[in-house]
Amino acid sequence: MSKEWKDRLEKICVGLFTAVAAVILTAIIKGDELSGLGKLAVFLRILNFGVPLWLFIVVLVTAILGTIQWVRQSRTAKTLYVVWDPVQCLWGTGAIGGTPAMQLTMKGLFTNSDLENGLLITQVYLEGTRAAMGLLQPLQIAPHHSVEETLQAFVQPVVGHKGQAYEGKLILVDQFDRKHKFPIQLRGIDRAM
Repeated sequence: MSKEWKDRLEKICVGLFTAVAAVILTAIIKGDELSGLGKLAVFLRILNFGVPLWLFIVVLVTAILGTIQWVRQSRTAKTLYVVWDPVQCLWGTGAIGGTPAMQLTMKGLFTNSDLENGLLITQVYLEGTRAAMGLLQPLQIAPHHSVEETLQAFVQPVVGHKGQAYEGKLILVDQFDRKHKFPIQLRGIDRAM
């Protein structure tokens, strides 16, 4: 299970725990027995009782603040940014063994916005393909730094038309097995036959 899915699962569990804690807290304040919370009828009875306005406001504000924090974390989770040099983003046909492959060459400015962790990009592939081999040279980016680099990779199967530009999504995989997806346009360098 990837780190991204583990984080999502953790957030869901925290949300469920918060909801159950609010129901139990409401039951305690009202003086209801906690042993009956497992029964659906008792749960519905608790929901049908009027809740004091101050308690409703406290739970509502807590839920809103939790949602805002979750949205902020979701937005700030992105740590890698790329600005491509369109003149130097190319693809051509090649082969690995006897199997056709796309050879990719992409130059860009790569920025790691994480203040603590460096990034090591170990694999690159286009959406709908797989990496036919690891990067010829992994890309290393120090925390809170930018580097201008050229990535070279082979992917299979060939998803572009020979000699034509390819437009799609490029996926960069880091040492934490996180997948960073970026739009890219690659100029075709092979002549169509």
